[in-house]
Amino acid sequence: MSDNFAFPHGTLTTIIGPPTNASLQVLKSQLCDNAASVPSRRGGGNGHLGLVMDTVEYLTVSDNVTWVTPIHPGDLPVHGTGVTTVQREQINRQYDEDLAAYDLCIRVSNALKRQIILAVDPTFLRALAHPKLGFMKVSPLSMIQHLDATYGRLTPGEIEANRLALSTPWNPDRPIEDLWASVDTIRRIAEDGQAPITEVTAISLLLDMFEASGLLSSTTEKYRLSEPSSWSLEQFKRDITRGNAERLRRLTTGSSGYHGALAATAPKAVSTRVAKPCPTTTDYIVCDGIQLYYCWSHGVSGYANHTSATCVNRKAGHIASATLTNQQGGAYIRIPGQQPPKPPKGRNIRRALAAQTVNDMSDDDI
Repeated sequence: MSDNFAFPHGTLTTIIGPPTNASLQVLKSQLCDNAASVPSRRGGGNGHLGLVMDTVEYLTVSDNVTWVTPIHPGDLPVHGTGVTTVQREQINRQYDEDLAAYDLCIRVSNALKRQIILAVDPTFLRALAHPKLGFMKVSPLSMIQHLDATYGRLTPGEIEANRLALSTPWNPDRPIEDLWASVDTIRRIAEDGQAPITEVTAISLLLDMFEASGLLSSTTEKYRLSEPSSWSLEQFKRDITRGNAERLRRLTTGSSGYHGALAATAPKAVSTRVAKPCPTTTDYIVCDGIQLYYCWSHGVSGYANHTSATCVNRKAGHIASATLTNQQGGAYIRIPGQQPPKPPKGRNIRRALAAQTVNDMSDDDI
């Protein structure tokens, strides 16, 4: 679908059903990547980006250099009797360049149009089609503007739901960069809906999210104690990213430190402390007031969004329906104060024994 162009997106992400603001954002982003990838000397060196971006928006990315779509130069030039050989060559060369630029622009434009027609149900583009010529005289920019005006408007409910998405808990098993990409998308959608989210508002909602999850408290506390007028979203991202890197370092160091110490020292005497019973549900276990959640691949963790069903780093054979009370041969977790599950069989026995070594620690070790 790229007409021999090495487009970054050979096909656009298909829009199922009526387009929405979110799906059109993806469509436009991919079209911009594709258009800009074909070089052009026009418009300040942004490829053919002007084919899919209106004049006002284009000026913001071109240092105020206007994009002018090339037109057909007409018939071959006819040289008068007074034209010198040098002048004739210059005129012919300019004609050839203008014709080549026009031909290239037409081919890029047609390739982008075909991509849009394949990605969007024709029902939602039908208003632009000519009864006989179809989309022959319709530019890709006209298609984008029609879809934006007809289907890209955000309702008040969508605007509010988008704003509240900033409070969605972040899964700490995922890279922090995923969170920042989500924040940027949410703010861009809000701006399209004429309800921009300020940096202070974005940081406030993110602080609430981190506080509710119990993550990065030392980093976020610094912002709670500072004046909001001094907040910067870019600086906030850098501080949180550094704080998360330190969190990951401590997790790694703590894990290796425990196993190293376990191998180098004699076994500790069994504690005489009586472990408190751990009430359980199919979803989590509560020990000494701490909720722990079960994952088939990784055992227990303190994150409500890390269970067998939601794990994003699954081991081979992962069983999404496994729970604490029905571990189904996953990471072997013995629940203090309750009868242990039946020992696993086959290939799960080594993982079970390794997990049980950690679970056999006394409460004083935790």
